[in-house]
Amino acid sequence: MALLLALLIVCHTLFTTHLCSATDTITHNTTLSDGDTIVSNGGTFALGFFSPGNSRKRYIGIWYNKVSEQTVVWVANRANPINSSSSGLIRIDSRANLVIFDGNQTNPVWSNNVSIPITEITNSSSLFYKLLDSGNLVLVDENRVNRGSPVSSPVFLWQSFDWPTHTMLPGMKIGVNLKSGLNWTLTSWKSPDDPSIGDYSTWVDRSGPPEFFLRSGSRLIWRTGVWNNQQGWSGIPTLESENVLNYSFVNSPDEVSFSYTVYNTSIFSRFYLDDLGKIQRSVWRESGRRWDRFWEAPGDRCDNFGECGAFASCNPNDPWICSCLPGFEPKSPKDWNNLDRSQGCLRKRVCDNGDGFLRLSKIKIIEVMSFIDTFPMSFIEYMYVRKLARRLRKIKTRNNPTKWDPNIGIESVLNYGFVNNPDEVSFSYTRIQHFNFL
Repeated sequence: MALLLALLIVCHTLFTTHLCSATDTITHNTTLSDGDTIVSNGGTFALGFFSPGNSRKRYIGIWYNKVSEQTVVWVANRANPINSSSSGLIRIDSRANLVIFDGNQTNPVWSNNVSIPITEITNSSSLFYKLLDSGNLVLVDENRVNRGSPVSSPVFLWQSFDWPTHTMLPGMKIGVNLKSGLNWTLTSWKSPDDPSIGDYSTWVDRSGPPEFFLRSGSRLIWRTGVWNNQQGWSGIPTLESENVLNYSFVNSPDEVSFSYTVYNTSIFSRFYLDDLGKIQRSVWRESGRRWDRFWEAPGDRCDNFGECGAFASCNPNDPWICSCLPGFEPKSPKDWNNLDRSQGCLRKRVCDNGDGFLRLSKIKIIEVMSFIDTFPMSFIEYMYVRKLARRLRKIKTRNNPTKWDPNIGIESVLNYGFVNNPDEVSFSYTRIQHFNFL
């Protein structure tokens, strides 16, 4: 008993300088030194100092605690590492900021910049950072409770999920918060040894029906297509509903976001954007002690944004890759024959026989600049697209499969053309000259 009491006294004495044992919180009375970690309550994630790859620089990060291969999912000071010769520490300052210091403990190298006004801090002991079993690091104020929820829950004054790096975990959102202005964006690492911001990032386009893009700087590389409530993203048929993950898309006045959850929380699944510009979904296989990749994008050349230009289809199984749609011809025959198809195709001459519609199967529209839809997305079964026209000629829905009132006002103005993907299941109709399909 005396030995236990002595241990408790020593631990209490040390508690104001560093963590005495494994915990999931950082409080005003504790500091986290290099070599210390905090571990989420269920043991899934850990937070501490680490060095990526072959680098000797030190960063604060969050990684899977139950995975034998250290897999970092979030980095705090990704642009401001601590030199290997300096032993860093992390603590909470007087305004509830989480601050990383270098070895001399006087020079801050990173802060999450919460900066709660002093007048709002009634009791500093009620404020602490907690690592949740979701991998989310949150700032909690025990004196503030979210009474709007069915069960009273603490208010998060800050959370790492609002500041993603290169990994998207279950429960995390990618998109934009239209109320706060926060952009939930994935950004690649520069290299496996350098977690600073790399060349690639995600971006949500809200000029029409929202869709997500992968880009390098301002150059668009790949896109998800638009969201369909039944099939998911039109451009990612392999991510349709499955037994492992449940996908969610929100398009409201408050936010535009994409997220997912896992049905079985014992399965470790992640999306991440690598330093080569690939978005991947992988699952940890404990039996093989490795991450198995289930999906990645861009996949083949037809995944590249605008690979064949306007009004052309792309077939990865065709040696020529690109071909003009029926009724269209290369905009630049010389470039087309030299395998540069980026300028796409143009409509052929107008005939007196009139216009009609040609059904195109297994396609996705590259970019919709305007889409005014009076029907919920889930009701649309087929889309009839009239190119270079002010309105769609007709639309077929489950409620009214045979006719459509052209005055309803459904429009689609296209900037780019089509990409043909053998895995796609959607259909579209394009206007061509009458003689082309008689």
